[in-house]
Amino acid sequence: MAASTSNQYPTSFGIDAPLFPVYTNTHIYANVQCAVNSSGYLVQVSDTSGLLPVGTSLEEVNNGTGASGALSCPVVPIGQGDVNGWFVFNCSGATQAWVGTLVYFTDDVTVAQSSSHSIVAGVVTQFISSTQVVVDMTRRAAV
Repeated sequence: MAASTSNQYPTSFGIDAPLFPVYTNTHIYANVQCAVNSSGYLVQVSDTSGLLPVGTSLEEVNNGTGASGALSCPVVPIGQGDVNGWFVFNCSGATQAWVGTLVYFTDDVTVAQSSSHSIVAGVVTQFISSTQVVVDMTRRAAV
C-alpha cells in the first residue's frame, strides 16, 4: 500500500462516525448539533423547516466557498458515544417543570419549549438552571 498523498479521514473513532457531505456556504463547528437539510446536506441544526437532526460534529469544517458536498464532516449519530444522547443545552426561562417535556432547537446550542418549525431536540431529563437543561436526544416524544 502506498503512503498517503492527501488528508485521511478515519471511518471510525471508537464509535461509528459517518461522514456527511456539508452544504454550500456552511461552517460547521466541532461538537455542535447538526442536521441534514432537505437537499441531503449537513448543516448546523436550527429552527429551519425541513431539517432532520442527525448528531454531533466531531470536527470543524468550513465549506464557506465550496459547492455542496465539496467537504464532509464526521458526525456521531444521536445516541452513540459516551454521552448516550444526553446533552446540556442553553435555554431561556427553564424551570423544574420542564423535566419530562419535549423541547425544540432554536439553534445548534439552544432549545425552547416551542419554535416556529418544531425541530425536535428531545426530552428534558434534568433542570440545571433557568438558562440550562439536560436533554435526552434519543427520546423524541414527551413522557
